Amino acid sequence: MTETELLVGLAAIFVFGVGAQWFAARLRIPSILVLLLLGFVAGPLTGIVRPDEMFGDVFFSIVPLAVGVILFEGGATLEFSDVTGHGSVVRRLITWGVLVVWGLASLAGVWILGLETGVAILLGAVITVSGPTVVGPLLRSVKPSRRVRTILNWEGILIDPVGAILAVIVFDLLIEGGGSFGDGITGLLATVGAGAVVGLAGAGLIVLLLKRYLIPDRLQPATMLMFVLAAFAVSDLIRHESGLLAVTLMGMALANQKFAPVERIVEFKEVLRDLLIGALFIMLAARLELEEITSVGWREFAFLAVLVLAARPLAVFLSTLGSDLELREKLFMSWVAPRGIVAAAVASVFAIELEAAGVPGAERLVPLVFFVIVGTVALYSVTAKYVGKTLGVVEEMPAGLVIIGANPVTRQLAQAVSALGVPVSMVASNHSELTKARLEGLDAYRASVLVDDAQEDENLVLVATPNDEFNALATISAIEARGRSRVFQLAPTIGSDQVAQRLRGRNLGTSTFSFVEASEQLLGGGSFRATPMTEQFGFADYLAEYGGRSTPLFVVRDGEIVETFTDEGSPTVTAGQTVVAMIAGTPSDPATVDAEEIRETLEQSKPHEQRSEAP
Repeated sequence: MTETELLVGLAAIFVFGVGAQWFAARLRIPSILVLLLLGFVAGPLTGIVRPDEMFGDVFFSIVPLAVGVILFEGGATLEFSDVTGHGSVVRRLITWGVLVVWGLASLAGVWILGLETGVAILLGAVITVSGPTVVGPLLRSVKPSRRVRTILNWEGILIDPVGAILAVIVFDLLIEGGGSFGDGITGLLATVGAGAVVGLAGAGLIVLLLKRYLIPDRLQPATMLMFVLAAFAVSDLIRHESGLLAVTLMGMALANQKFAPVERIVEFKEVLRDLLIGALFIMLAARLELEEITSVGWREFAFLAVLVLAARPLAVFLSTLGSDLELREKLFMSWVAPRGIVAAAVASVFAIELEAAGVPGAERLVPLVFFVIVGTVALYSVTAKYVGKTLGVVEEMPAGLVIIGANPVTRQLAQAVSALGVPVSMVASNHSELTKARLEGLDAYRASVLVDDAQEDENLVLVATPNDEFNALATISAIEARGRSRVFQLAPTIGSDQVAQRLRGRNLGTSTFSFVEASEQLLGGGSFRATPMTEQFGFADYLAEYGGRSTPLFVVRDGEIVETFTDEGSPTVTAGQTVVAMIAGTPSDPATVDAEEIRETLEQSKPHEQRSEAP
């Protein structure tokens, strides 16, 4: 391979890997399907990416390390408080459930696929895993009930190292020369012990260093990556293939300890996770041969049917015996078991050694695993939402508006938007404002808006209080949780030189439509109004009628905000949509809000030394 071919191949891995996820996010489809498709294009179809030639034997050291980082990120999201009351179900799913899937898949591998017994048992072990790379996006898309989502999320993360360890033990006992059942148990205990000791010790050392402020803030993300890679390598040196368990337990331990804040040190996880997932899927799919893809027949589909219709439901129902889960929740859990990156990585690593050892049927292991990955991901991603809705376990709410602040300005805006059927909730800490909002029939609750809300949903966020500095802090928190595209604020009053652009959300309306400006317009008889657009009265007519008196804010259709007006530009408005805007009053119009409350709100936002003295 020439230097130019290597350069193009490396660039293609990341261009395809990240580009596929970007494309999938725009279309709201599972990224793994696009990744696998582009991997097939990059490898078997065009030959742009040839991992074996590009990396040689190093490739099979890169893959486990990358998977380890992904599993650490998953473990760092698992908090014990989330699974309270359902821990026994999770434990049974990753023990008895794994054994059920392993047994049925192994039998089907022999009877349906015609594999040698050893390869069939190894195939069954490999495909017991699902993984956070495929379960997480599927759950975010479907939005099942909280306890179902929690159980499936925990299972998806914990089952990866369990399945990988099982596959290694099977490989050692059945492929590399046999061994007794006692040897298998001893190997299992040694692997678990090594992973647990290294993972927990690594987490303890990190906490100690953080608690004593021995790691500079700017180096914390890089230091965390260093510890993850070191723990994986050390654990694997002690006991082969225990590294995945070590890094998963390290992430879990850090997520659940209370001695030192660890939010900053896992900041790298999302960016690195997306890069690694994309690169791994592209490289692993690129290793397939074209004839392996085109040789799929009825036996492979029958094998997939056994996994989907028999193995998974039986594993779920046995694991949930005696639990308080309802039948519809169990049925939905039976329909969510996509396979992901760990199955592909483990199969790819083993296949090389099996083929080199001359094991019959070893060449079928990788294409079979990839067929199961593609088949399960495609099936579940297309049908899971429909199944969830049919069973009534989907918590589907139309995208709404979350308003930070329950002052007179935001309350009137909330009334105008909620009257169109848009779900609106208000968050504030001022007891008096919350009481008034609730008396007006608005959904308002008390909370600290500076606490990072990691919930991923489609709601828009509007930060609108009279204090520009507070707005900046609240905006930063909201952007970290939901992304800048969905976070808006009223323009700062004091100018861009006082509040940096990076500390702001998107300016709703115009760059001059501030809280003070909105307040003054309400005092001058203005109001937030909703105006429907029709064929006879379009947006051009609307602008002609109201002219400079109107500051359009939202476009609503069928109870959902579909467009927003910002200082970045105006959307296209069509018939059937409704425009929500601030319409300025005329000199003869009375104030539309309590003037005293507005003045008091604005007064309280001033620095202490600028406030007028009370008589």
